[in-house]
Amino acid sequence: SQKSSAEAALARLSGSVASKAASRKTADTASTALNSNLTNSLSQKAGSQGTGIGAAAGVNVVENTVDAYVGDNTKVNGSAVSTTADGSLTAVTIAAGGAYAGKTGAAGALNVNVIGEQVNASIGAGASVNATKEDVSLQAANDLTVVGIAGALGVGGTNGVGGGANAEVIHTDTEAVTGEGSSVTAADDIDIKADSKERVTTVAAAGASGSSVAAAGAINGNVMNTTTRAAVGKSAKAVAQDSAAVSAADDSVYTLVAGSAALSKSSDSTNQPGATGAPVNTTPAGQGGVSGQGSSTAAGGAAAVGVVHKTVQAEIGESAEVNAYAKAGTHDSGLTANDGTIGTKYQAYSDA
Repeated sequence: SQKSSAEAALARLSGSVASKAASRKTADTASTALNSNLTNSLSQKAGSQGTGIGAAAGVNVVENTVDAYVGDNTKVNGSAVSTTADGSLTAVTIAAGGAYAGKTGAAGALNVNVIGEQVNASIGAGASVNATKEDVSLQAANDLTVVGIAGALGVGGTNGVGGGANAEVIHTDTEAVTGEGSSVTAADDIDIKADSKERVTTVAAAGASGSSVAAAGAINGNVMNTTTRAAVGKSAKAVAQDSAAVSAADDSVYTLVAGSAALSKSSDSTNQPGATGAPVNTTPAGQGGVSGQGSSTAAGGAAAVGVVHKTVQAEIGESAEVNAYAKAGTHDSGLTANDGTIGTKYQAYSDA
């Protein structure tokens, strides 16, 4: 790969010119800036005859930047010129907590992903790019996958408590732009394209069981902000002998699931056969109750909340000039703003 940063540089090549930056690396720490695979998995289990407490937390904080560019005031000549920024990031975080005790079992799990990714392909202000035989291509592509799972189970002979929480904060910026006052010419096509994809799946689940009290709760919250932009800059010029296209597209699928289950069953009564063989409830000596039945409480709750803000822009800037002459007899130049799709699958489930 090549990363161009020279100011006022001059390149005259008889072959093609390519500048490409790509991020597809794997890292096992959240502090790595460029990575495509992050996995955090923590689990804890506690067990005792009295009180057991189990807690787990998984956290990813990622900032990923991919830049491919022609610098300001740079001049590039080649048979074909391509500038491509390609980003791919996968973040997986799993937190699981469990507790079991003869009296009280309490478990909790927290999962957090904070993801920022910028993928930029650009031709700088005042730069001149010329493809003498073929195309000029300026493309930024971003592929993001995030999986977050938090689960907890608390089991106690008397009391059981379980809580699971998942939080995702995601920001992506994918841009393919030509700078102010730049000039791009091509003997064939000019293709300026920004393309982004996001696949986010998050699950928060909790369970609890106790003979007296069982309480379980799960919450899943996601905040996502994405920008996808392709543009010819202010006062810039683009001339294609065949066709010219400026396009931006974002394809997103967000799946949020939150669920909880709580089970409480009193065990202070026994069933014995009566004279007719029918079961009769009897209360053990020294214990009170109504009709031989003890009291128990079970409560479960779950909530899933998603906040999504998407911006998709394909634009030709102020005072810019774009010409496409359709030399091959076709005319497929145009300005396309594709708002993409948002696929939402929502499920909130609780059982008490």
